[in-house]
Amino acid sequence: MGDDMAPVISYSYNEVRIWATLTANKILEACIDALWGSGVEQKMLNDYNAAKLGILDSSYIESYKVFLNDRKSLKERVDGDFLDWENG
Repeated sequence: MGDDMAPVISYSYNEVRIWATLTANKILEACIDALWGSGVEQKMLNDYNAAKLGILDSSYIESYKVFLNDRKSLKERVDGDFLDWENG
């Protein structure tokens, strides 16, 4: 781009759509589905259990722990944002 062009400010964000009645849990579920897809949590839990039984290798245990930590952070953020929204 040339020096004659003005700088551009842009934003990028993820969006989920939730229908009434709005709750923090509905927002969290929509965010989980948007980020990881429907049913991913159950599959990861099954793989975790299989790894605990020695059917799969231990990498499945670690990947489920990472998922749970990411999910926990997301839940804390959604809960905080929802509380801010409720309090106006």
